[in-house]
Amino acid sequence: MGVIHKLKPEIINFIIENKRENPALSCRDLSTLLLENLHVKVSKSSINNVFKDNKLSMPIGRRRKPKQKKFNMPALPVIDDISGSKPLSDTKQEEEARRLKEAQEAEEMAKAKAAEEARLLEEKRLAQEAEESKKQEEALRLEEERKKQEEEARQTELNAEKERWIRISEEEQQKLKQDKKVETVHPEGVSLNSEASLKSKKSSGLIMLKAIDCLIGGSKEINSVISWGLGSKPESTEKLTEALIFSSLFRDQDYPALGALVGAGYSREELNNYFDQIKQIADIVPESVGIVSELFTEAKGVKISFADGSISHLDGQLHSIWPATRFPCDFSNTIHEIKKRLDKHFMQGEPLVLLSPSSSDIFPPEFFDLIVKLSGTDNHPEGLVLFGDQLEELEKISLVKETQFGVVFGIWPWQFSSTRKVKKIGDFSLRHIEETGQDLYLGDIEIDLFCMPNRKLSLKGCAVKTDLREKIRLVILSSENSLAEDLNKLAGIYLSHWPDFEEAFQDFNSKIELFKYTGAERKIFPKENFDLNKTGAPADLTKVFSLYLKMLDEYLRWHFLPSEYSAKDFSYMEKFFYSNLAELGAVKERFIAKLLVSNDYQFLKDLGYFNNRLNERKVKTSENKIFWFENAFK
Repeated sequence: MGVIHKLKPEIINFIIENKRENPALSCRDLSTLLLENLHVKVSKSSINNVFKDNKLSMPIGRRRKPKQKKFNMPALPVIDDISGSKPLSDTKQEEEARRLKEAQEAEEMAKAKAAEEARLLEEKRLAQEAEESKKQEEALRLEEERKKQEEEARQTELNAEKERWIRISEEEQQKLKQDKKVETVHPEGVSLNSEASLKSKKSSGLIMLKAIDCLIGGSKEINSVISWGLGSKPESTEKLTEALIFSSLFRDQDYPALGALVGAGYSREELNNYFDQIKQIADIVPESVGIVSELFTEAKGVKISFADGSISHLDGQLHSIWPATRFPCDFSNTIHEIKKRLDKHFMQGEPLVLLSPSSSDIFPPEFFDLIVKLSGTDNHPEGLVLFGDQLEELEKISLVKETQFGVVFGIWPWQFSSTRKVKKIGDFSLRHIEETGQDLYLGDIEIDLFCMPNRKLSLKGCAVKTDLREKIRLVILSSENSLAEDLNKLAGIYLSHWPDFEEAFQDFNSKIELFKYTGAERKIFPKENFDLNKTGAPADLTKVFSLYLKMLDEYLRWHFLPSEYSAKDFSYMEKFFYSNLAELGAVKERFIAKLLVSNDYQFLKDLGYFNNRLNERKVKTSENKIFWFENAFK
């Protein structure tokens, strides 16, 4: 018996009923009927499996044509020809034979003519296909040539940029030789000695760990306990606490670089005095251990409960919607971080920004349903449940009925071809996307999305090109028409979540493929490896801070670098990543960290991967600026 994949009962019933009504229907015929009536594309092999399972298959071999019934001519009286001519019956038989012969000759001529016409049509079709293939080959050749030219131009720019950085470095060194007391102003307002900053390369690369600390929130939460114990305001000790936690990674002479990291300069004596104060706070060590343990607790995903009793599933990092809870743990997130993001979307009304599902042909019904539910007023979301790796409930969150919800998502030109219809594409114009600093060509677009049975969504959005001459790269759609009418705003909302949108989707798909086909499934972040709440847990605050830094490093390698880095350690990262020099700056809402590595840096690709994953998370500094990581040479 064949195995039928992805066929719902209504599709199977449609096949069986039509086949029984008309046994002559072939698999190809039924495939066409399904597409016309149910807007579903089903393969001939799947339809044939339904025939076999329900004993509807036709016998094997050529179909026997029904035999023509013989017509017995009635007996005619024989009339003798007295004059010696042929009998009348013979004359009629010859006439009938002549007519039959002429009919056969005419039929043969018609068949020959039809065969000739069919041959000519086939030759014409083959010629058209050959011409189309030739055009496609030419288009591919031109595209490859264009990409090659772009790559050459890009490489020229990179080489020029590299030479510029080398020249700047040489000029800076020369300047330092002339005046060792040259002062530079840190973007956060802290004055640092240039010579000390250049010597302390390790401190600059540690901005990677600082970003993860801001994501996890450890320094901020520990400082809340300390400020409460000291009876002070949290903002008055926040940078002191952060400097104290990171101070073990710096030598005394590198303290100016520690100031660059946290945004305020402190001496060893100031930090020692502060440490002596907080050691007097009762239960500071167990409370700090509890904070760290809680902050590194991850949720695999989120269940959204609706008023009609239905449930939708999101992964922990809110990449996309899923048909059930079986999806990669690579998309897990800390409860602390996911609650902040859920608050923005389900409490403050910011639209959910999702990647489209990885399926390529049919628009997924669970994604279709989520858009309908979040856009309506009757079937509103009532609550959220965070669940863990074993699907255990970690936390429940109630929702306010009056909150408005929306969805922004992207689809690719090759996706959902059988369940979408483009109604309109407007003119493209060059737009500057403020949120990402990109210049892109945007054009308005309207699309109908279809879902069984006979359901349709009409959505508006913007089509995206990076070059006016190329085809559409991406279509960004919104469930809110008012938002879709502002192309810059819509593109900014989507691209601020997925700035390198093509690489983000490739990484998303590669993790799904690894999960589906290789069984190489990782679990959620293994905080239990650090023995936080077991016998032998840290007995003093210095060890708690040291352990927290190691956990930050492992979390960075676990979620923000390729999977092979999970087997590395802190010393490896310190040698090859944290020791890099970085240029820090602020532009409007961004805090920019540019890692000054050369174009032949052996980990350039992996560093770019870190930049993309970190930028997607929209991590904020204590000054409420978004961390934005770049390489000097991309």
